[in-house]
Amino acid sequence: MARYSLADYILTITLPTEFASDLQLASNTISVGGEGSHTESINISTDNNIWSTEGDATGSWVHSKNLNRVGKASVSLSQLSENVAKFKKICNVYYTSGTDYDGITLSLTDSLGNNIATCNDCYFTKVPSQDFGSSAANQTWELTCGQITFNE
Repeated sequence: MARYSLADYILTITLPTEFASDLQLASNTISVGGEGSHTESINISTDNNIWSTEGDATGSWVHSKNLNRVGKASVSLSQLSENVAKFKKICNVYYTSGTDYDGITLSLTDSLGNNIATCNDCYFTKVPSQDFGSSAANQTWELTCGQITFNE
């Protein structure tokens, strides 16, 4: 019998050490997910196909391999999550700082510690819309990633 729970997945955001120090954070890692985390979803995807095939009028074809592993990661959180304030602060410092900080590393693991995906050299694309209505809403935070590796 197969079982699934979103609470079994943790996205670890690792900030460059200098960046975390400048933000005056106690740790250079932020965890998203797990039980009680206000997480709605986590998504990681590459932008390009690994293989493509082109054919010609004579019936021949060529398979082309693309090593481009750029992509996107997103995490949707309740606006009540404490991570929302941290993400806003990260976006603001990357945007306003005169320092060219290295990108963020993302690691998606399951509750058994298995690494599912690693995303290198990532940056938040923007602060999502800040909506305030009659009840709490979710916000989707998107990151652009320089290299995504999916593990077995």
